[in-house]
Amino acid sequence: MGLSTFLRFDSFDAERSVTSFFVQPKVLIVTRVLGLIYLVAVLAGALATTSSLKYFIQFFTNIGWVALTLYYLWALILSVQYYRLSEFERTQWAKKGNRVIQIIFWIVYSSQAVYHMLIPLIFWALMRKYQRPHTGVYEWATVSEHTTNVVFMALEMTLTRMTMDVRHIVFTLGFVLLYLLMAFVDHWINGTWVYSALDYETMGWTKVGLFYVVVAVGMTVVYLILWKLHQIKERRGVQRQQRQLQARLESDIESVASQEPSKLEKLESK
Repeated sequence: MGLSTFLRFDSFDAERSVTSFFVQPKVLIVTRVLGLIYLVAVLAGALATTSSLKYFIQFFTNIGWVALTLYYLWALILSVQYYRLSEFERTQWAKKGNRVIQIIFWIVYSSQAVYHMLIPLIFWALMRKYQRPHTGVYEWATVSEHTTNVVFMALEMTLTRMTMDVRHIVFTLGFVLLYLLMAFVDHWINGTWVYSALDYETMGWTKVGLFYVVVAVGMTVVYLILWKLHQIKERRGVQRQQRQLQARLESDIESVASQEPSKLEKLESK
């Protein structure tokens, strides 16, 4: 069994990213346009109230917001491309796309879903009380980065037909590991820590190690919950489609049946 097969890359249908069980593709375009406008506005506000770009990208929340903005832009482009196609061209759209890029989109989606459920929980439960009070654009951007991200990802998870695969948790954990390595490198170069919970010199390796374990376990639990919710969405979505198909078939049968007497009357009159 190859790695691609084990990770079930072959099972992904890219058309899921631009279609929905519950709304038309046009609705996805509207939600993604509105979401992207707000995401860009918050990003601009956060950058404008940050001392430097270097300082900005040190924080996982900011990196996550940039990634979410790029995801929305990417998803919007795909939606527009798909919407402009004819019915026949839509059936071929996913097959003609670059498979590697499609898989990357799937991985990014899964990781963003987990991160933007966890970021608000950690911020409001553990970090907000230690933050200095602010007002204006800075406060608006800070609150938005730790609140509205849940809304934007919840919309994507609910409205699209995207799925999550439990095996892809390795990517979600791997991206966080890369961030932690970056934080350590930054500390070794500049002598400071982005987050005090990473400061093993002050907190001690026991507490820092416990923090790593809690984060890893928390991410795993959240991933599994979202994975299960996606399965429920898939099941209910398929059931809804089956009911709609059944309703259309019954309507067609009734329509044909209603036409038969009139045809019979015409034959008798002749």
